[in-house]
Amino acid sequence: MKLPKEIQTFEGLEEIAALANVNRLCKSGYRDSIVLTYHADNRSFKTVLVKIRFLRFLRSLSYGWLNEGFMRAREYSDALIEAFKANTEGYRQSYELMSDEKSRRLFLNVLAGEMLCDVRYGVPFKPNDHSMGGYCHVNDLPEGDEAFFRAGEVLVDCGAYTGDTLQELIDAGYKPKKYFGFEPDPGNYHNAKDRLAESGVEGEVYNAAVFKENCTLRFDSIDGGSSQVTGDGSISVDALSIDQTINEPVTLIKMDIEGSECDALEGAAHVIKKYKPKLAISVYHKPTDLAYIPQLIKKLNADYSMFSVRWRANHYLASYGFVDVVLYVR
Repeated sequence: MKLPKEIQTFEGLEEIAALANVNRLCKSGYRDSIVLTYHADNRSFKTVLVKIRFLRFLRSLSYGWLNEGFMRAREYSDALIEAFKANTEGYRQSYELMSDEKSRRLFLNVLAGEMLCDVRYGVPFKPNDHSMGGYCHVNDLPEGDEAFFRAGEVLVDCGAYTGDTLQELIDAGYKPKKYFGFEPDPGNYHNAKDRLAESGVEGEVYNAAVFKENCTLRFDSIDGGSSQVTGDGSISVDALSIDQTINEPVTLIKMDIEGSECDALEGAAHVIKKYKPKLAISVYHKPTDLAYIPQLIKKLNADYSMFSVRWRANHYLASYGFVDVVLYVR
């Protein structure tokens, strides 16, 4: 069956979900779509030749990282299709919360591309400047009376990593008034703490994960990169809730915490209800994120009126689909 190049209605996404199991890309199609997507911005004759040679090389591979990626992409696709069919109305309600046309189109096509293992559905939404893929480099949100990011924020940074978001805001001219970072990895924590001290911004970095309550969590690994909570993980990590840690007006919360966003939002219910901070929340770690997270935020504070999604990266990771899809709320 010939599929549309872009999904334009929620009913079109429902059709994709019904047909995806028999219309997903095969292994060679998956590999080719990745190569074509990453060369989409360059149409020179030389690049065309590179594409052809590279595609032939990829087709010659029987094993390797792209083949492994294809299998993971199929697993993610299976999980998403199952979740969508089980909770179609939830996805529809979150779709209807989107405030602008680009967000609605991105919502539909991110899900369609992940169901079909076809990264080409992200091509129309690739960032214009791939070097400016950070959280604050978003210049096409429905802004209202003022820009989404501004100087003087009281920022809660969940998944502080090395303090890179703090530095990004400072570099963009949006130096925070106060900064609270949460980072479970000890090495990253010390780097973030040093960066905060160097910045001159008042605040604190906590060597802890963020959760719905103060507790101890089990992680599969703490390796300097991404780490996920697991029920039987081998590493114990302290976790804090925002409500039990931050006792002052918060103006901005950013979360990129490997699938624990819903739990962390529940642990910030009081802050969100009382102060209505702007939110920049990752919605790509789990197949259910786009169904649950927008509705959870609306439930926590019904006064939020702007919900927009943007793909702030330009790459696709088989385990997560379109990486760095972020929900901006205010």
